[in-house]
Amino acid sequence: MKKWSMLVVAVLAVGGIGAGVATGAGVQKVKTKVTAKATGGDPATGIKGKVKARRHGHTVKKCIKKRKVVVKHAGTKVGADTTDKKGKYAVPVDAYSEPGKYTVIAKKKNPKGPIVCKKGKKSITL
Repeated sequence: MKKWSMLVVAVLAVGGIGAGVATGAGVQKVKTKVTAKATGGDPATGIKGKVKARRHGHTVKKCIKKRKVVVKHAGTKVGADTTDKKGKYAVPVDAYSEPGKYTVIAKKKNPKGPIVCKKGKKSITL
C-alpha cells in the first residue's frame, strides 16, 4: 500500500510542476498603452508621446523606461527612439513627408524577472 501512495504522490508532484511550466506560472503580462501627437505645426516635424504600462492599477517602471519606439508610415520605418525614465519619446519626421496615417509601436520587452511587457500601438494622422 505504501508503494502505491508514494507513486501517486510522485506522479502528482511531477504533473503539478509540468502544468506550472506549461502555463507560464509566475509570469506577469503587462499591457502597454502608447500616446502620440504631432509636433512642429503644419506640416508636422515630429511625433512625441509617452509609453504607459500598468498592472493591477500600479505602474510598472520596468516596462516604461528604455523602451524602443518605432514610427512607421505605409509599412516603412520613418524613425525610432528609446524612452526616458518617465516613458517619454520624440521621433523627428521629415517636414516633406507624406501626410497620412502613421503608426507608433512600442516594441515588446522582456526585462529581468517574471515580467513580459506587451507590444503597444497607436495610430496618428498627419
